[in-house]
Amino acid sequence: GRKRSIKPKPVEPKRIIRGMIVNEDGAIVPYNPNPEPKYYPPQEPAYQEPAYQEPTYQEPAYQEPAYEEPAYQEPGY
Repeated sequence: GRKRSIKPKPVEPKRIIRGMIVNEDGAIVPYNPNPEPKYYPPQEPAYQEPAYQEPTYQEPAYQEPAYEEPAYQEPGY
């Protein structure tokens, strides 16, 4: 283990680690190009309205009752 106290070493202003930035108060913070805290609005899952599927109305094909013409019986003379 480390016997030394693990205090963050003060960083001289000249030696700024790449990606770090010095605040006005001298605090060194990970570089953030947008200082204002980014407010992420709660990401609501985009409500996908289920596309209303109109039940395809299958018109029952009208089956004409097959009209069986009675075979014309010629009167037997």
